[in-house]
Amino acid sequence: MEKHIIENEVKKLFWDELHNFQVERATKIIEQLTAAFGDDVVKVIKEINVDWREPLKLYMKNTVTIIEKLKEVYGDEMIEILKENCAKDALKRGQHISPNSGNTLDAFLKVFGKGGSLVSKNQSEAVIRRSGCLVSQVARELGVEDIMYCLHCYGDL
Repeated sequence: MEKHIIENEVKKLFWDELHNFQVERATKIIEQLTAAFGDDVVKVIKEINVDWREPLKLYMKNTVTIIEKLKEVYGDEMIEILKENCAKDALKRGQHISPNSGNTLDAFLKVFGKGGSLVSKNQSEAVIRRSGCLVSQVARELGVEDIMYCLHCYGDL
């Protein structure tokens, strides 16, 4: 199938203006601010009555609808493909960051260690405790944790 046909079908399901630009950008901005300043960012947003979860909920509902339908047709193997692609994407993003920041645990922590408390660290690993993840919070509200884990968290291993 040609790429533009696939893109058109996805646009119909996600409302073009919400899918890539608004949902991804808004989510990344809120995640970055939460990582930098903690969960108080969410409290500030709630104070001004901005429902920042609605675009994320729409994205999740539509994504889960697509995945569940494909799972009906293709079975559990498609979930394994999603997880494999999530892991590959995470590795690719990590490799992109690595040359710019150095290939050390301390360099990694400068990028990914914000917004949490360092529980322990040795030469090869660090444990960071965070109070929450926006994607997991909204996924839990919608009851779609399993699929969102495959799409967003599996690569964190």
